[in-house]
Amino acid sequence: MNRHQRTDKGFGPALGPDATDVAEHTFLALGYEVRRERSDWMLTPAASGLQQALIEGWADAAAEMEPLESASIQDWCARRLAHVDNQQSQIIVGHEDLAGWLRLQN
Repeated sequence: MNRHQRTDKGFGPALGPDATDVAEHTFLALGYEVRRERSDWMLTPAASGLQQALIEGWADAAAEMEPLESASIQDWCARRLAHVDNQQSQIIVGHEDLAGWLRLQN
C-alpha cells in the first residue's frame, strides 16, 4: 500500500506516508510554527460501507503493485469483506494532522 501511495498520480511521484514529514520540514524552513497530532481514523462496524470501499481499494492497489500475488490478495479481500458483512470488522487507519502558522516577529 505504501509503495502504491508513492506512485505518480499525474503530478510526479507522490510522497505517500512521507507527506506529513515533508510538509512539516517545509513549513519549518519557511519560518512557520508547526504542530502535529495523531488523529487515527476509527472505523467501527457501523461504517461498513466505508470499510468495504477501503478494503477493496487496498486490494486493488496491492494487486496493481504485485500482479503475481492477485490470488492471495483476492483471498485476503474476501476474508476481510466477510468480516465486514458479519459486523466483525473494525479498522484503524493511522493518520496525522498537521497545522502550521507564521511565527510572530517582535
